[in-house]
Amino acid sequence: MPAPTSPPASLPSAHGGIRSFGTWGAGEGQPDWTMSIDGRGLLEGTYKKHHPSNYGIGGAAPNKGTPHAQDGRLKCYKSSATFDKMGRCWVTASYIGISKDPTETEWEISSTTSSESIVLHPDLGNWVGIINPATAKNPNWSWNRDLVETDTGNSQSFVRFKITAPNGFGGVESYLAPRGTIKASFYTGNKSKVREVLANIGKYAPQPKGVPSEVCAQNGSNYLLTSAGISEYGTIFKVQTEWMQSAHGEPWNTYIYKAYGSGNGGGSSAGINRIGGNKYGYASFNPIGGTNFGSAPFNSIISSI
Repeated sequence: MPAPTSPPASLPSAHGGIRSFGTWGAGEGQPDWTMSIDGRGLLEGTYKKHHPSNYGIGGAAPNKGTPHAQDGRLKCYKSSATFDKMGRCWVTASYIGISKDPTETEWEISSTTSSESIVLHPDLGNWVGIINPATAKNPNWSWNRDLVETDTGNSQSFVRFKITAPNGFGGVESYLAPRGTIKASFYTGNKSKVREVLANIGKYAPQPKGVPSEVCAQNGSNYLLTSAGISEYGTIFKVQTEWMQSAHGEPWNTYIYKAYGSGNGGGSSAGINRIGGNKYGYASFNPIGGTNFGSAPFNSIISSI
């Protein structure tokens, strides 16, 4: 195929379906460019240019960060080129931008259950606990042997409920605990915002950042930032986070985890004398099976350490 003939330096605005005028070497913008806004502040668009002869993609495509010809808030982050049989080069550049920083958070909520050992159930002590207060500070305790199978030689090591346990507990080893997860994402051009998110992995907040409290759990739970992903789009970043709801209507353990925005490391250790204290005491004892399996109050599982 013979080499294409170079056109004159200037042509009418419409020429064979191609918009073409001015200096051909720089390429000419085409009328079928696009632009969209998602309602949260994210802007996206494309722009097309035509070159009359074989240009390499490096010479024909705009550089990363080049403003969109119609709206400078959008910046180029990638380009592609098509070379037709006439030797002409068609470049399509993709642009992205934001009208506010950060954009409004996009979120989704999923709720499920996960299998946990029955010993982690918050009411277990009320069902099967039995206590022998050998000392006031450090009582020796064991499970009710009429209800529970334990490891041989270790009365404190719960295995499962006995098959003969009443009220549907026979053979129970685990239960389905409710769990909730919120995924949230936003765009920003602020690198300090990106660093803030990465610095707070493993920390908790009343609700995920940017998610309205009205859609979050209202039972005393809070949320732990369990993961974050950062994607670069030219001059802005997409930040994706995932938050896990705490279980049983109790907040995340503040001895182990820190609050979002606080320093590094584990939670507070000021004034720790023992794990649990009165928080894990059982004021009333309501064992399964009624009075046949009754015992003294099950005051505490974990005592002073």
